[in-house]
Amino acid sequence: MKSSKDKISFTKFYTLLFLLGISFNCEVPNETVDVERVSIGIINPGVGSLRGFEDLIEKDILNIENVQLIAICYEMAEKNYSEVEDFIENRDDNLFRFQLIKGELKPENLFQNNDLSEQFRKIVNETEGLFFLGGADVPPALYMEKTSLLTDIYTPHRHYFELSLLFHLLGGYQDTTFIPLLSKNSNYVVVGFCLGMQTINMATGGSMYQDIPSDLYQAKYVEDVLELETDQRHKNYWQDLSPDDQMIWSNFHRIKQVNDHHFFDDRLWQNNPTPVVYSSHHQAVKKTGLNIEIIATSMDEKVPEIIAHKIYKNVLGVQFHPEVASLYLVDGNELKWFPDDTLRQTYYAYLQYRDSLYFHMKLWEKIGKLF
Repeated sequence: MKSSKDKISFTKFYTLLFLLGISFNCEVPNETVDVERVSIGIINPGVGSLRGFEDLIEKDILNIENVQLIAICYEMAEKNYSEVEDFIENRDDNLFRFQLIKGELKPENLFQNNDLSEQFRKIVNETEGLFFLGGADVPPALYMEKTSLLTDIYTPHRHYFELSLLFHLLGGYQDTTFIPLLSKNSNYVVVGFCLGMQTINMATGGSMYQDIPSDLYQAKYVEDVLELETDQRHKNYWQDLSPDDQMIWSNFHRIKQVNDHHFFDDRLWQNNPTPVVYSSHHQAVKKTGLNIEIIATSMDEKVPEIIAHKIYKNVLGVQFHPEVASLYLVDGNELKWFPDDTLRQTYYAYLQYRDSLYFHMKLWEKIGKLF
């Protein structure tokens, strides 16, 4: 056993080392400290989508410090991602990174462990969240429905990848014993836009209305849809009669909140309880998936416009398109809303006129704070 004197000596010795360490630290020249980046995956994006997010970040609409966006692309998806890779490689900054996912998926193994399961786990471990984007219709067989003649299937392999990834994240009615990846990371962020929201619902076992006009309003012809109220039209059907580059390609309609949610709270709706949103889709959530709740709808409550996950509170989906960068351009293109319009205006001016710009800006502010 050491004596009291020994203990004092050791104390003095370690104190001296500690002081010397401080001295050495003070003499080290300025060092570059690596700041940990916030990594967000954008699933199967095109170059246009990446430029859109770049605009949102540069304008501080999406404000996340030290962010890096990872273009996560599935090799078998029906798109040539070499343009995305070239766009990222030819940049001088490191805002973007490209990641290609390889492996085969089939309809029968999407909602279970499969050849991509380990890569899905790696994606979650290396990112703080994912954005899922808009696109073509999902094959109805994947949510146990027959295929309507009005359903357009162009990208089945893309849907295989996104459905399986989201099932791995969230679980679903397809197998309620499956343990979701987010059960160990409940603060992980998932945001779906348009198809992205629909895919969240389908991946968790929900289903879809395959055509809003015919399924919900018994409208069989374009002219019938144009006789509906503006709030009942979810894309610009004038473009189906006579395509016009000088006319908006989507439709603005109002939405309203139907359930409380910690993210979509009163602050989001305080300036206008029924803001207009930029909408371009013909399908809608029908049966909700496992633990999915509807937060906002169209004005007649027939079309879900915002969904959220009941357990994983940072999993959100919006049916509209707040990610379209031209919505926030003060000097954007002035367009017609209808074929015979004589007065044209920008998207930005229209959102201001309809007292809906605040809703969009606040939405992005709140998304940024999730990270």
